[in-house]
Amino acid sequence: MVKLIRGFLTVTKQYNIWDFGMLKVAVFCFGLLVGAYFPAFIFDHTSFIWLVFGLASAWIVYITLVKYSGG
Repeated sequence: MVKLIRGFLTVTKQYNIWDFGMLKVAVFCFGLLVGAYFPAFIFDHTSFIWLVFGLASAWIVYITLVKYSGG
């Protein structure tokens, strides 16, 4: 499993902006499909989804503006 993950990480280092853009589009569409098939489940867990979104966004802001930019 570790070898598989390292392989994926090695490949993603070669991604350009369009590759990451397509990855984001694919993940976004997958999320829409899940939401379309399970709307009641998604609605019942809206608070948890907002919490995960907030934490993930805060993490990205932190690593972008503080950790990796040297600030």
